Amino acid sequence: MAIKLMTGDTSALGFEQDLKAKEYYDNAITYLNKSAKAKGLIEIVNKHNVDTLLLVAKDCFPMYCHHEMSSQFGFTGSVIVWDPVGLISARAGAQCTYQSPALALLHEIGHGVQWIEKRAWYVSKANAAQGGDDNAKLELENDNINTHETPVAQELGEGVRKDYNDALASAELAEAKKYYKTPYPLLSFAHKK
Repeated sequence: MAIKLMTGDTSALGFEQDLKAKEYYDNAITYLNKSAKAKGLIEIVNKHNVDTLLLVAKDCFPMYCHHEMSSQFGFTGSVIVWDPVGLISARAGAQCTYQSPALALLHEIGHGVQWIEKRAWYVSKANAAQGGDDNAKLELENDNINTHETPVAQELGEGVRKDYNDALASAELAEAKKYYKTPYPLLSFAHKK
């Protein structure tokens, strides 16, 4: 099984597949494969016996939906929704910056690895978070950031977040926008909408 671009009707997710989805995805994966850690995480998801369906849509809220939940809506695999131009605020030492859209995709792939490797724990926390338990959500997110996102960001020389709630303030976002450059082709304009 593998990460596969979604085909057909995606209206249940509220977004349409971007016409350049394959190009965005291929460029992000090529970039992520420069990190040994990212390459290993992608391989775990690609070798799992349940497909991960990818919806690429600009201006969406990225998310991972595990197979137990997505199957209730008729999907044949787990689902990742990813914004190919979306950025995550971060810090590179004292410098305010962003993480690339590729790293945002890796973050969602990291949730897939959590589900594969710690399924009972993941499903329990995801269900609790779905029910409004903010502590369960933070536990899932911070585990993913610490275990997957931060090591990959460091290998790729990108900024990091200390935790899920580590967002830049308004003035810092302006500074980050001034200095950020997307580190792979196609999306050099990613921070401009």
